[in-house]
Amino acid sequence: GRPVSVGEIVVVNDGSTDETKKVSRAAEEADSRVRTVHHTTNLGMGATVRSGYAVAEGVFVTQLPADGQVGPGSLSVLLPKLNSSDVVFSVYARRDDGLMRKAMSTGFQWVTRALYQKNGAITGTMMIRRSLLDLFPTHADTFFANLELPFRLQRAGIPYEMVEIEAVPRKSGASKVANPRRIVRVVGEMVRIRFKHWS
Repeated sequence: GRPVSVGEIVVVNDGSTDETKKVSRAAEEADSRVRTVHHTTNLGMGATVRSGYAVAEGVFVTQLPADGQVGPGSLSVLLPKLNSSDVVFSVYARRDDGLMRKAMSTGFQWVTRALYQKNGAITGTMMIRRSLLDLFPTHADTFFANLELPFRLQRAGIPYEMVEIEAVPRKSGASKVANPRRIVRVVGEMVRIRFKHWS
């Protein structure tokens, strides 16, 4: 896609044990548009997203995964929609992660619809007016964080646009989603938030 001009980049290091802290700090020193947030231990995706959004100073905010499956060029699909909306969500045009991932995705969609009556295919790549984040606080620590905020905005009747983006194979590492213990934790968190914080 086309290069996307950004006002700032916030790198959130969620307790990584590799060179993430060193590399991100070097980027921050080299470019004033880059800022870093470091967690001393791994707090989970939800806490990571909240940390990044908390220090963001732009009028609009977004997030991108560190595994490279969604690149900055994807934002060029979302940005034009901001002319008419304060919120833009995305879904993948297609994503070939294999039969096991597809089966898990189907099960996750069923649980999501049963608990929230919402579309669980929304990705974490979204653009939201920064001021809305203070009005709709989230509680998720797992990757359900990518859905809790959209669900809250939809439930409140906030107008939004929906676009399709492309995902490419991750550049390194493996997905942590396909883990029985993690799946149980995510579903447990979805149930807890639905019955404790969904008011």
